[in-house]
Amino acid sequence: FFFQAEDGIRDVAVTGVQTCALQISNMPTARGGLTAAAVSGRIHVAGGEELGGDKTFNQNEVFDPKANTWLTGDAMPTSRHGLSSAGVDGVFFVIGGATRAGGGTYTSLSNLVEALRVR
Repeated sequence: FFFQAEDGIRDVAVTGVQTCALQISNMPTARGGLTAAAVSGRIHVAGGEELGGDKTFNQNEVFDPKANTWLTGDAMPTSRHGLSSAGVDGVFFVIGGATRAGGGTYTSLSNLVEALRVR
C-alpha cells in the first residue's frame, strides 16, 4: 500500500488496511539500486550495484512466497543498476538503468529493455 499526500492535505484516514509481520528468507545477493516485480506468483529481483564498489549485477533472484525460498533465475544479458521493471502476462521486463556503478552512473545511462518469459 502506497500513499502520497499532496500539498494542503493535513489529516488522512486510511481504513481497511491490515498489516502483519512475516519472517522471510534474506535475498542471496546483498545489493542496492535493484528492481523487483511480481510475475506469475513470484517476486523477481534483478540488477543492482555493490556498496562502495564499482560492480553492477546481472543476477535475477526469484522469491517464492509459498515456499519461502529464493531460486536463481536466468541472468539479465546486461548488468546494471538503478533500473525499473514490470511483470506483465508472465514476462519480466527490465528497463533502463546504468551499466556503471557509483560515480559512473551518469555517463552510462541505458535505454535497454530486456524481457524474460517466466516458466
